[in-house]
Amino acid sequence: MLRKQINNAILFTVLASSLAGMAETPDWLRALARQTPRSYADDVNAVKLLDEKETVVSDKGEIISRERVAYRIFRPEGRSVATFGVQFDKETKVNFLRGWSITSKG
Repeated sequence: MLRKQINNAILFTVLASSLAGMAETPDWLRALARQTPRSYADDVNAVKLLDEKETVVSDKGEIISRERVAYRIFRPEGRSVATFGVQFDKETKVNFLRGWSITSKG
């Protein structure tokens, strides 16, 4: 089996629900940002809105992984969740990595 992995890994940081001027932001992320935040304790810095991973093995044995992650950050201390690491080696190819940030002003 061919041991080749293509990672489509995306980090999405949702800072607020204002949506003005977000022409390049994907629709699914805009929909998450539009959701009214639930009530959380005052000391909550960030919450995960989406954590999705899909792995497919092709007929040729290639392993293709796609991951989407979205956070709503409430306070500056929550910025630490706005990082994303991708592990790879000589048999792994990172094909695409993209991220968006929606500020409180959209």
